[in-house]
Parts: sequence; structure tokens; C-alpha cells
Amino acid sequence: MNIRRKEKDTVEKKQENQNRLSEEELVQRQLAEIRKVDPAVKDMGALLASVDPEQFRDYVYRGLSFVEAFWLCSREKLTKQLRGLAPAGKGHLTAVTPQGRGMSNVPAEELRLYRELLPELNDAEFRRHYHADRCRMED
Repeated sequence: MNIRRKEKDTVEKKQENQNRLSEEELVQRQLAEIRKVDPAVKDMGALLASVDPEQFRDYVYRGLSFVEAFWLCSREKLTKQLRGLAPAGKGHLTAVTPQGRGMSNVPAEELRLYRELLPELNDAEFRRHYHADRCRMED
């Protein structure tokens, strides 16, 4: 009976170690996600220094992930950063000069063949396919 108890304790310790490793892996993954937004966050200490630690812990205790808690704690700062990235006015909507050769017309013989083989397609789809096929052949 003593041997079984020791085996059970050993198995439980192994499971605890595995759970701890998976928790650490999860924390590292979440920190990596946070680093995509804020590269200054290298570890938990830096994370807690960049947000209100009490509020962050409160969100985590409520069941949110570190990423979600970070976003909620930092939303004002992150929103300002995103506003800085947004284009001002409508200048980003100006027309651009077309590049490339454009779509060429499908020769009548090719169009007849397309219609025979693929009757469910319309002329615009034939033109797209013909153009893509020509570009592939020329490259």
C-alpha cells in the first residue's frame, strides 16, 4: 500500500509539473501577442509596469486572458496610437495611375471554345481566365 501511495504521489507531481509547464507556455504565448502591440513588454514585470497592476489582476481574476486584460487596461493609449496611424482627411482616397497592360479582348475563336467547354461562365469570367492564362504564359 505504501508503494502505491508513492506511485500516486509521483504521478501527481508529474502532472503538476506538466500543468505548470503548459501554464508557463501559455503565458509566454500571450506575452508574445502583447509584444506585437507593445514591444517594450518583455516579461510580466514590464507588462505590469505598463498598465495599472491592480486593474490588470482584477481582469485576469475575472477570467480574461492577459492579452484581453492588457487591451482593456491600455485601450486609451492604444487608441491614440491607432489614431496616429489613421490617414488624415480623404487624401488617401485619390485615384492611382493604372499599372500593367490591362485586360485584353478574347479572340473570337477562343471565346467560342470557352463557351463550348464552360457554358456556365459569362464573358467577364472568360476574359479574366484568358488574361490570367496569357500572363502565366508570358512570365
